[in-house]
Amino acid sequence: MKKTLPKDYTAQAVSDAMDWSPEPLLYGVMDAARLLCISTRKLWELTNRGEIESVKIGTARRYRRDALLQYIEQDASYTAFFAFHFPEAPVPTNASN
Repeated sequence: MKKTLPKDYTAQAVSDAMDWSPEPLLYGVMDAARLLCISTRKLWELTNRGEIESVKIGTARRYRRDALLQYIEQDASYTAFFAFHFPEAPVPTNASN
């Protein structure tokens, strides 16, 4: 017997019911580098210098979404880059200033 979903089923309804965000909380090295438009080598350099925070889960290195946004906020060249290439997107601003 084939199971079917209720007619009122929507992804948004499930998301709301689960209080779930479609954006991941953590990104792997490749995804984090892609989001910042940099190479993985550059991401490792920034990580090793302590400019971008990361967490280690087992042997895997992961980057929190808010840590990537914080790096963008702190680096004026990234703020300008994103404002130029993605004018429709809100540019992060540093709330502490």
